[in-house]
Amino acid sequence: MKQVNFLITIFLTSLFLWGCSTFYIGNRIRQVQKGMSPDQVVQLLGEPSNRRFDSEGEQWEYKRFNSETNVSYIIIDFADNRVVAMNTFDTEMVKPSVANPPIVATPPIGRPTFPVHRGTYDELQMNNREFDYLCNKIKKEPFDDKKMEIAEIGTINSYFTCLQCQKMILLFTFTEEKMKVIQLFRGKIIDRQNIEQITDCFPFESEKETVRRVILSR
Repeated sequence: MKQVNFLITIFLTSLFLWGCSTFYIGNRIRQVQKGMSPDQVVQLLGEPSNRRFDSEGEQWEYKRFNSETNVSYIIIDFADNRVVAMNTFDTEMVKPSVANPPIVATPPIGRPTFPVHRGTYDELQMNNREFDYLCNKIKKEPFDDKKMEIAEIGTINSYFTCLQCQKMILLFTFTEEKMKVIQLFRGKIIDRQNIEQITDCFPFESEKETVRRVILSR
């Protein structure tokens, strides 16, 4: 009986500490402010799990395991050594098994942007360089399901032109997969007056009508 009570105490203590840790990290994330320096971010969150940078700026990625199947990512963007944007999102992971191999979660491709930081949809559009990088990453995958996984992650928090949508649709072979791509662009097209560039990817009028309904909806 003493052993059972001891195990229960250990379990409850672990659960309490995990909850405190999650709450503590959450409070730290909320303290990150636009304009902070990299050193100030390190003081709050520690060293990042990964770093990416180019001529325009630098991006830091933090990863937090909330449970066995849920991971939170914190993406922080710097320009001129100052925080200009931050994004957080959760990813569900499938437990590995023989029948179901592990899925590696990856953060969004390109720099996340938000309406609270900038004013117009044009400014939120993924630039052509980032979009070409995303498309090349999709092209390298031989299977449509893996291509779709990359497309789903890569289109988070960005807006696109009809021409960009058309280019991504043409990376997929089957109509079913192309329709899934259309769903990714729902409410994210900035030049919907050019919707013909998207509907031309589909041979049947019923498919074209479905595309119009999805793209023109909010």
